[in-house]
Amino acid sequence: MSEVFGKKGNKLAVLVAIPLALLLFMTAMIYSSKAFATEEYWLVQANGNDLAVLSSETEAKQVVDGVKKAYVTKGSKVESVTTDKELEVVHKNFKSKKSPEIMSTDKAVDKITKGVKAPKKYVVKEGDTAWNIAVDNGLKYDEFLGMNKGYDPEGILPGDEVIIEKQVPYVNVKTVEVLKNKETVTPDIQYEDTDSLYEGETKVKEQGENGSKDVTTRQTNLNGVVTDSKTLKETVTVEAKPQIVLRGTKKRPVATSNASGGSSYGGGYSGFSVPSAAGYSGSGSSVASYACQFVGAPYVWGGTNLRTGVDCSGFVVAVYRALGYNITRSFASYGRYVSPSQMQPGDIISYRGHYSIYVGGGREVHALNPSLGVKITSLGWARVGPIQAVIRIVE
Repeated sequence: MSEVFGKKGNKLAVLVAIPLALLLFMTAMIYSSKAFATEEYWLVQANGNDLAVLSSETEAKQVVDGVKKAYVTKGSKVESVTTDKELEVVHKNFKSKKSPEIMSTDKAVDKITKGVKAPKKYVVKEGDTAWNIAVDNGLKYDEFLGMNKGYDPEGILPGDEVIIEKQVPYVNVKTVEVLKNKETVTPDIQYEDTDSLYEGETKVKEQGENGSKDVTTRQTNLNGVVTDSKTLKETVTVEAKPQIVLRGTKKRPVATSNASGGSSYGGGYSGFSVPSAAGYSGSGSSVASYACQFVGAPYVWGGTNLRTGVDCSGFVVAVYRALGYNITRSFASYGRYVSPSQMQPGDIISYRGHYSIYVGGGREVHALNPSLGVKITSLGWARVGPIQAVIRIVE
């Protein structure tokens, strides 16, 4: 009897075990199919390299279009947009426990155009300083020094190679556009000779007025930076009114020795005639124009008096003070540093041991030495080394 029940029990156990095993197997298969489900995505690739994963073909195509339009100037007529790497939209099936990161179209465009930071060699050019190289490349001065350990920034010379960190986009975009802009026409300067001023002295009789013109240009950009520009058409819409400047013709008194061995000036000369600062507005161009009135003023070491004499930094101080800016020779305390490539009239140029005021057109006005006094020259004429810094006090 027990044998009968034993056999029946075994059969019952088998009958129960088989469906249970099948149930477990089917559950495992269902879980496995879900865990490793095949999902469809769309890739944006550049020369076969995956750059972004999108959820649809439409979004992927929008990313490609967005990258090409990222650097197009608003309102321009686009002639062509090209990339240095071929952008493709590729369909792909992913089978993995973990889904890939799906990007929004905006995030994908931003990633592709920004790219990654990478070290790059930079060859120092004439006029470069460690400070302006750092600023021009979006680096803090300390970051630049950290990348170039052991390099002496004070001894920087043209031809030196330094390391900078540049943002390198995954794809370079070249655009050719036609733009129409309205530009300012600066007034010409017309001189009138007068014997009411000494030789070397000038005085503005009429300030003049800016004009305007419509300019059509064809512009080539690489990643939004202009690499070439050609003027196609110019139309003057408002004529500029010239600035009238009086130019002195009266001979200066000649210094003669007196009995005590000093010098005196014939005609009762008691110093340089200082033009009035009235009428000069608070702009960099106004500072430059006023500073140019002092060509021929005497040079005196340590001087800050425009009538009796100035040295290089004293000249800068005196000009700014005459226009209402209460500054000292610590110029950086009163303004901000700008790159030499972005100099504007009125900016203070700092060389090693010398200062000047930029007047535009690649020229500067400065107090040079006792024999030359205050003079307008081309940049670097004084041969005092490369520009160390440019300081802007008046925006």
